[in-house]
Amino acid sequence: MTNLDPTALPPGTVIDKYTVETRIASGGSATVYRVVHSELETVHALKIVHISDHEASQRLRTEGRVLAKLEHPNIVGVTDIIDVDGMPGLLMEYVGGPDLHMHLDAVGRLSFEELDDLAGQLLEAVEAAHEQGFIHRDLKPANIILGPRRGGGHVVKVADFGLDKVLESDSHTITPLHTRQGIVMGTPAYMAPEQVTGDHAIGRHTDIWALGTLLFEMVTGDRAFPGKDTMQVLGAVARGSYALPVPKDTPPRMIAAIRAALQIQPLHRPADCKTLLELWRGNRDFVTAESTLILEEAPKPQQEPPQRSLLPWIL
Repeated sequence: MTNLDPTALPPGTVIDKYTVETRIASGGSATVYRVVHSELETVHALKIVHISDHEASQRLRTEGRVLAKLEHPNIVGVTDIIDVDGMPGLLMEYVGGPDLHMHLDAVGRLSFEELDDLAGQLLEAVEAAHEQGFIHRDLKPANIILGPRRGGGHVVKVADFGLDKVLESDSHTITPLHTRQGIVMGTPAYMAPEQVTGDHAIGRHTDIWALGTLLFEMVTGDRAFPGKDTMQVLGAVARGSYALPVPKDTPPRMIAAIRAALQIQPLHRPADCKTLLELWRGNRDFVTAESTLILEEAPKPQQEPPQRSLLPWIL
């Protein structure tokens, strides 16, 4: 086995004790395949990085270690790390279902019952990761997989913990390892303002913002921060400029939770996913850390947005 192209492994390729069946997905840095164990006949997902360098390999190994520690029914599990032509391959739980983006495209508007079901599973998964000292920092629809559930509905599986940072044991923030040679890593439409501008360290609040964008999209069917190009999106994120066009019958509790999560200042957002879930379920009102006013209106675009520098970024 030499000179394999990780982006185009043909069906039947044998890697270690696994046989490639088909390619599941491919992104800018990695490709995921459906593979079968040659003896046990168990089905797995195999993730292989594209770039043959130390940093890419280290990120994949980090993801493997993180997932191995995050034993949660709503987080994709990892089973092993194997050698793929001199590079690490991450063997993961196979989830036979669409991602959140595909699901929204297929069904259109979600029922409130399904919204509550999916949101609850998603927030509980991210809360579990935070409680064990990890943040995701790239939550987006493509990383939320919906597997089949006995009795109907979907099981949420959060994937792609391709991170290189861990929460400090006595802090809700992390040291600024979110950049790679000064480049921010993330997906523009779901990045928090602090990821774009570098004004604050990355922490749980960063995932809270991303969850707000996901809840927004689940309720409205649209992105919170659309744009004609990447810079327009990043500018809107940096300003916290969005409109919340929701169906008239949308429960106020859902709107309140989204607005709370999309506060431009990290300290003004819910402190954790548990609080955000209580807001979503209508079990509490949200009060900012520096104010006693309950949020009622989404932030409005400023006539003359402040000149805030945007960090370089990479998908």
